[in-house]
Amino acid sequence: MSDNNIPLEIQMEIIQRIPDIKSVIRCRSVSKAWKSMIDSKEFVTAHTLRHPAKPHLLIRKRDCNDGQVKYVSIVDDDTFPNQKVSVFVPDSVNKFSPDSKIVGSSHGLFCVYDDKMSNVVIWNPSLRKTVDIAVPNVSREKSYRTIVGFGVCPGNLDPKLVKIRYVSDWSKLKDVNTSTQVEVFTLSSSGGIWRSPLKLQCPS
Repeated sequence: MSDNNIPLEIQMEIIQRIPDIKSVIRCRSVSKAWKSMIDSKEFVTAHTLRHPAKPHLLIRKRDCNDGQVKYVSIVDDDTFPNQKVSVFVPDSVNKFSPDSKIVGSSHGLFCVYDDKMSNVVIWNPSLRKTVDIAVPNVSREKSYRTIVGFGVCPGNLDPKLVKIRYVSDWSKLKDVNTSTQVEVFTLSSSGGIWRSPLKLQCPS
């Protein structure tokens, strides 16, 4: 299919109508222009909205022999649990400690958090793509706890992270005027910045 005959936008419209994601991924190797367009957030959003994926279960288990964490994907339909396949795990997820957690999943994306590394990875197993996000100001003090939440805005499929740092043990805290800190990270519009929409002052 030549770029000179059919505008690139029309070519992408045709590719968006292909329901099989593996076939779409193979189209990325046709040209640099196709790869750039198919990898774009606009294309991924349009394709996802046009072809809602079958629900999959991502099973995370630790091997009893070597302690390594392994992932398996199972189609959550009438064929369960026959359609079970091993999942390619990217280096950004493999580097996490076995104690890392999947804190949420939405629209085919998974959020893996390792508080020891103060890092989050948003992972799309279907496209084999990841985004690494540093989580700032993770407290190592026993009086505090930091938790991370994950979700996807249904309108534009924009991933969001929420970080909450709060006092877990007031008896060991010297400064009673501390506050709970809430920060939000929006992948597409925040420019890679955690923002504090509010602070909840705790009573003394």
